[in-house]
Amino acid sequence: MWTIKYETSNQNIINVIDKLTKLINAHDDDIKLDDIKEIVNIINTNSLIMDLKLLLVKNNFEVYFDKFIKSLNLDISQNEYSEIYEYIKSNIRANTDSDIAGWNEDKVGMLILQWHNIKQKTINPTPTPNIDPDNPEIPVTPPLVSFPVPTIDEIKQFKNKIKYLNLSPIIIEHVDNDIELYNVLKKYIEN
Repeated sequence: MWTIKYETSNQNIINVIDKLTKLINAHDDDIKLDDIKEIVNIINTNSLIMDLKLLLVKNNFEVYFDKFIKSLNLDISQNEYSEIYEYIKSNIRANTDSDIAGWNEDKVGMLILQWHNIKQKTINPTPTPNIDPDNPEIPVTPPLVSFPVPTIDEIKQFKNKIKYLNLSPIIIEHVDNDIELYNVLKKYIEN
Protein backbone atom coordinates (compact mmCIF):
# COMPACT_ATOMS: atom_id res chain seq x y z
CA MET A 1 0.00 0.00 0.00
CA TRP A 2 2.83 2.43 0.83
CA THR A 3 3.90 2.51 -2.81
CA ILE A 4 0.86 4.71 -3.56
CA LYS A 5 2.67 7.61 -1.89
CA TYR A 6 5.05 7.76 -4.84
CA GLU A 7 2.22 8.51 -7.27
CA THR A 8 1.04 11.68 -5.57
CA SER A 9 2.40 14.93 -4.23
CA ASN A 10 -0.66 15.50 -2.02
CA GLN A 11 0.80 15.60 1.51
CA ASN A 12 -2.56 14.67 3.06
CA ILE A 13 -2.72 11.46 1.02
CA ILE A 14 0.90 10.66 1.91
CA ASN A 15 0.06 11.21 5.58
CA VAL A 16 -3.00 8.93 5.36
CA ILE A 17 -1.05 6.23 3.53
CA ASP A 18 1.68 6.33 6.21
CA LYS A 19 -0.92 6.02 8.97
CA LEU A 20 -2.83 3.25 7.14
CA THR A 21 0.38 1.32 6.51
CA LYS A 22 1.33 1.62 10.16
CA LEU A 23 -2.15 0.43 11.15
CA ILE A 24 -2.10 -2.48 8.69
CA ASN A 25 1.29 -3.65 9.96
CA ALA A 26 0.41 -3.19 13.65
CA HIS A 27 -0.28 -6.09 15.97
CA ASP A 28 -3.86 -6.37 17.19
CA ASP A 29 -2.87 -5.12 20.66
CA ASP A 30 -1.29 -1.98 19.18
CA ILE A 31 -4.36 -0.89 17.22
CA LYS A 32 -6.27 1.88 18.93
CA LEU A 33 -9.69 3.23 18.03
CA ASP A 34 -8.28 6.77 18.15
CA ASP A 35 -5.80 5.88 15.37
CA ILE A 36 -8.63 4.66 13.14
CA LYS A 37 -10.71 7.74 13.93
CA GLU A 38 -7.76 9.99 13.08
CA ILE A 39 -7.36 8.38 9.65
CA VAL A 40 -11.09 8.63 8.90
CA ASN A 41 -11.09 12.25 10.07
CA ILE A 42 -8.14 13.17 7.78
CA ILE A 43 -9.83 11.48 4.82
CA ASN A 44 -13.18 13.17 5.46
CA THR A 45 -11.75 16.60 6.31
CA ASN A 46 -9.64 16.74 3.17
CA SER A 47 -12.10 15.00 0.82
CA LEU A 48 -9.49 12.37 0.00
CA ILE A 49 -11.79 9.40 -0.48
CA MET A 50 -12.09 9.90 -4.27
CA ASP A 51 -8.37 10.50 -4.69
CA LEU A 52 -7.55 7.37 -2.72
CA LYS A 53 -10.07 5.33 -4.69
CA LEU A 54 -8.55 6.51 -7.97
CA LEU A 55 -5.06 5.56 -6.82
CA LEU A 56 -6.23 2.15 -5.64
CA VAL A 57 -8.41 1.46 -8.69
CA LYS A 58 -5.52 2.16 -11.02
CA ASN A 59 -3.81 -0.87 -9.45
CA ASN A 60 -0.47 0.41 -10.74
CA PHE A 61 1.58 -0.83 -7.82
CA GLU A 62 4.48 -1.78 -10.09
CA VAL A 63 4.52 1.75 -11.52
CA TYR A 64 4.39 3.15 -7.98
CA PHE A 65 7.21 0.80 -6.97
CA ASP A 66 9.32 2.02 -9.89
CA LYS A 67 8.77 5.59 -8.70
CA PHE A 68 9.86 4.51 -5.20
CA ILE A 69 13.11 3.11 -6.63
CA LYS A 70 13.73 6.37 -8.52
CA SER A 71 13.11 8.34 -5.31
CA LEU A 72 16.12 6.62 -3.72
CA ASN A 73 18.41 8.54 -6.12
CA LEU A 74 20.67 5.58 -6.77
CA ASP A 75 22.30 4.94 -10.11
CA ILE A 76 19.85 2.21 -11.14
CA SER A 77 18.55 1.76 -14.65
CA GLN A 78 15.01 0.65 -15.45
CA ASN A 79 16.27 -2.62 -16.95
CA GLU A 80 17.61 -3.61 -13.51
CA TYR A 81 14.20 -3.31 -11.80
CA SER A 82 13.24 -6.94 -12.41
CA GLU A 83 16.57 -8.04 -10.87
CA ILE A 84 15.90 -5.79 -7.85
CA TYR A 85 12.37 -7.14 -7.56
CA GLU A 86 13.67 -10.73 -7.52
CA TYR A 87 16.38 -9.81 -4.99
CA ILE A 88 13.78 -8.29 -2.68
CA LYS A 89 11.43 -11.25 -3.09
CA SER A 90 14.20 -13.66 -2.15
CA ASN A 91 15.28 -11.60 0.88
CA ILE A 92 12.11 -10.08 2.29
CA ARG A 93 10.79 -11.46 5.56
CA ALA A 94 7.18 -11.67 4.47
CA ASN A 95 4.89 -14.15 2.83
CA THR A 96 6.42 -14.93 -0.57
CA ASP A 97 2.96 -14.67 -2.10
CA SER A 98 2.70 -11.08 -0.89
CA ASP A 99 2.77 -8.43 -3.57
CA ILE A 100 4.88 -5.27 -3.43
CA ALA A 101 2.23 -3.27 -1.62
CA GLY A 102 2.35 -5.65 1.37
CA TRP A 103 6.06 -5.18 1.97
CA ASN A 104 7.59 -2.86 4.57
CA GLU A 105 8.86 0.38 2.98
CA ASP A 106 11.97 0.70 5.17
CA LYS A 107 12.93 -2.95 4.69
CA VAL A 108 12.48 -2.71 0.93
CA GLY A 109 14.54 0.49 0.79
CA MET A 110 17.30 -1.17 2.79
CA LEU A 111 17.26 -4.23 0.52
CA ILE A 112 17.50 -2.04 -2.59
CA LEU A 113 20.47 -0.23 -1.07
CA GLN A 114 22.03 -3.58 -0.17
CA TRP A 115 21.47 -4.85 -3.73
CA HIS A 116 23.00 -1.64 -5.11
CA ASN A 117 26.09 -1.98 -2.89
CA ILE A 118 26.58 -5.61 -3.93
CA LYS A 119 26.20 -4.60 -7.57
CA GLN A 120 28.74 -1.77 -7.16
CA LYS A 121 31.28 -4.12 -5.56
CA THR A 122 30.83 -6.49 -8.49
CA ILE A 123 31.40 -3.65 -10.95
CA ASN A 124 34.21 -1.96 -8.96
CA PRO A 125 35.88 -4.66 -6.83
CA THR A 126 38.23 -3.61 -4.04
CA PRO A 127 41.80 -3.70 -5.36
CA THR A 128 44.12 -6.35 -3.98
CA PRO A 129 46.74 -4.76 -1.72
CA ASN A 130 50.38 -4.79 -2.70
CA ILE A 131 52.37 -7.42 -0.84
CA ASP A 132 55.80 -6.77 0.65
CA PRO A 133 58.16 -9.25 -1.11
CA ASP A 134 60.29 -9.57 2.04
CA ASN A 135 57.29 -10.31 4.23
CA PRO A 136 54.28 -11.55 2.21
CA GLU A 137 52.11 -11.61 5.35
CA ILE A 138 52.08 -7.81 5.57
CA PRO A 139 50.27 -5.83 2.86
CA VAL A 140 51.97 -2.67 1.71
CA THR A 141 49.61 0.26 1.65
CA PRO A 142 50.74 3.38 -0.13
CA PRO A 143 50.50 6.61 1.84
CA LEU A 144 47.38 8.61 1.13
CA VAL A 145 49.30 11.87 0.97
CA SER A 146 52.95 12.49 0.20
CA PHE A 147 54.66 14.95 2.52
CA PRO A 148 57.94 16.78 2.01
CA VAL A 149 60.74 15.35 4.12
CA PRO A 150 62.03 17.94 6.62
CA THR A 151 65.68 18.36 7.50
CA ILE A 152 66.95 17.63 11.01
CA ASP A 153 67.34 21.34 11.68
CA GLU A 154 63.74 22.01 10.59
CA ILE A 155 62.49 19.34 12.99
CA LYS A 156 64.54 20.78 15.88
CA GLN A 157 63.26 24.29 15.21
CA PHE A 158 59.68 23.03 15.00
CA LYS A 159 59.99 21.03 18.25
CA ASN A 160 61.24 24.15 20.02
CA LYS A 161 58.29 26.05 18.63
CA ILE A 162 55.62 23.52 19.74
CA LYS A 163 56.92 22.60 23.18
CA TYR A 164 55.08 25.60 24.64
CA LEU A 165 51.69 24.66 23.15
CA ASN A 166 50.57 22.23 25.87
CA LEU A 167 50.90 19.26 23.54
CA SER A 168 51.57 15.86 24.98
CA PRO A 169 55.31 15.14 25.39
CA ILE A 170 54.70 11.90 23.52
CA ILE A 171 53.48 13.82 20.47
CA ILE A 172 56.48 16.14 20.61
CA GLU A 173 58.87 13.17 20.78
CA HIS A 174 57.16 11.43 17.86
CA VAL A 175 57.69 14.44 15.61
CA ASP A 176 61.28 13.18 15.17
CA ASN A 177 60.18 9.81 13.79
CA ASP A 178 56.91 10.54 12.04
CA ILE A 179 57.08 12.77 8.98
CA GLU A 180 53.33 12.73 8.51
CA LEU A 181 52.77 13.88 12.10
CA TYR A 182 55.37 16.61 11.64
CA ASN A 183 53.71 17.88 8.45
CA VAL A 184 50.17 17.75 9.83
CA LEU A 185 51.15 19.62 13.01
CA LYS A 186 53.19 22.11 11.02
CA LYS A 187 50.31 22.78 8.66
CA TYR A 188 47.78 23.44 11.42
CA ILE A 189 50.05 25.31 13.81
CA GLU A 190 51.55 27.63 11.25
CA ASN A 191 48.29 28.46 9.50
